[in-house]
Formats: sequence, C-alpha cells, structure tokens
Amino acid sequence: AESLRYSKFMKTAAIIGCGKRGEGQVGWAIGHAHAHGYKNARQPVKILGVDRSEENLAAFGEAFELPADQLFASTE
Repeated sequence: AESLRYSKFMKTAAIIGCGKRGEGQVGWAIGHAHAHGYKNARQPVKILGVDRSEENLAAFGEAFELPADQLFASTE
C-alpha cells in the first residue's frame, strides 16, 4: 500500500525564497512560517524549497527534513 505521505493525490507547495539564516523570527522570514503551516496541515503537503542561495536552501532543507530532490536553486 502506498504511504499517504507520498500519495499521488497529495498537494505540493513550493516555498520560493527560503529566507536568510539567522536568529529568531527575523532570520527565517515568511517562507519558514508558510512551511511550518504546511507541515502542520491536517492533510499531508509535499514541501519544495527554492532559493538561489545554497546556504539558505541547505538550512531550509535541514529545518524541515527535506530530501535533496525537494530542494531547488531555480524554478526553471
């Protein structure tokens, strides 16, 4: 049986602009707030991170436990 977490009917949300690494709320900005909302949604949501900064993207992936195939440097 296919896991609900990876269901073909799951919604996907792309966070474009993952925010600059920093202390407290100032460093993470709105992208992290949205990702937290999606992680806590009643239905599972596949989160994608998009950021030109490798450092921001890596920190976002780590914070939300995203595999490399869900992190992108561009929307293209």
